[in-house]
Amino acid sequence: MTPTDFASTALPLYSIAELRAIEQGAMRDLPQGLLMQRAGQAAASAALKLLHATEDSDAGHRRVLVLAGPGDNGGDALEAAAHLAGSGLEVLIWLAPEAPATSPEREQALSRARNSAARLLEAANSMASAAVGAAPWHLVIDGLFGIGASRPLDGECRDMAQLVNNLACPVLALDVPSGLHADTGAIDGVAIRATHTLTFIGDKPGLHTANGRDYAGEVEVAALAIDPALLPPANAQLGGLHLFARQLQPRQQNTHKGSYGSVAIIGGAQGMAGAPILAARTALHAGAG
Repeated sequence: MTPTDFASTALPLYSIAELRAIEQGAMRDLPQGLLMQRAGQAAASAALKLLHATEDSDAGHRRVLVLAGPGDNGGDALEAAAHLAGSGLEVLIWLAPEAPATSPEREQALSRARNSAARLLEAANSMASAAVGAAPWHLVIDGLFGIGASRPLDGECRDMAQLVNNLACPVLALDVPSGLHADTGAIDGVAIRATHTLTFIGDKPGLHTANGRDYAGEVEVAALAIDPALLPPANAQLGGLHLFARQLQPRQQNTHKGSYGSVAIIGGAQGMAGAPILAARTALHAGAG
């Protein structure tokens, strides 16, 4: 294995505050609602890719559950639902309880979803949870809450998250799994456990730290055709083996354990022997004498 096997660029990670600034800059130069429409189209494409990757090739009879929250994350989900319904899939939209006021972009997305072939089910409907739990879903799209969530999941949204976590089908989270903090990866109470996350504009540290790796699943970034000039230099990056490529130089065959240096590890207070043992094993497998 050579350093070229790990050739790659570090992936930038952006905080919630940085992403908000990027969004505001992008929306100043775009028609109203276009960024949400791009997110919805990207989400629909990712959903179709997941559906086509399963064994059953008859995608026309697949059933997709879309969870749409009261904010712009819900708007992204509504846009995706309209696209998927237009593709001939059976789509059910579970509408979370409405916020006192929603953005004009989300209202437009809701109107498009209502005018599509998708079926809408209000959270307040007493039969909503029973209908969701009883159906055999091929995919769930989580668009309840994104990076703007300011409190733990509660009420109907908490109940729905728990119900979805008991389903056997793939779950595609939009931007971040609902209930997971985009900056820290922390969960306060309940979060949706996704198998895949399509995150928008840029990657988030919370998808790769703390609970993030267990709840986000496979992470893909949809840049939404944002002007690269709007992206600031990242204060954090997602690490990988490529960062250590210069240490992985090809070795000569005529060498021995002393040719590449030795490592001495000192530690192991009573009950604390695990750390030096792990360090010693790492040094051994890295090739030190």
